Amino acid sequence: MVEVPVWGWHWSRPGDARMPWRHAFRLPLSEEAVRRKRAAVQAFTSQLRRDPSTGSGPVLRATTVQRAARPYEVVFL
Repeated sequence: MVEVPVWGWHWSRPGDARMPWRHAFRLPLSEEAVRRKRAAVQAFTSQLRRDPSTGSGPVLRATTVQRAARPYEVVFL
């Protein structure tokens, strides 16, 4: 089983004892995979903008978008 800490990055940072870092693995991505990931994030513009009906900020913070552009993923094995 492989776990991806998609939402874990919202409440955790590297070294946080609540995360299973001893099982962490850096998975390199191809240029094509990185391109597709960036395109997928940009396709959901509603997640990137402020919600005018509630005044809430974007669901995907700038740091989340930056992580999606990395040439690797951190996964837990």
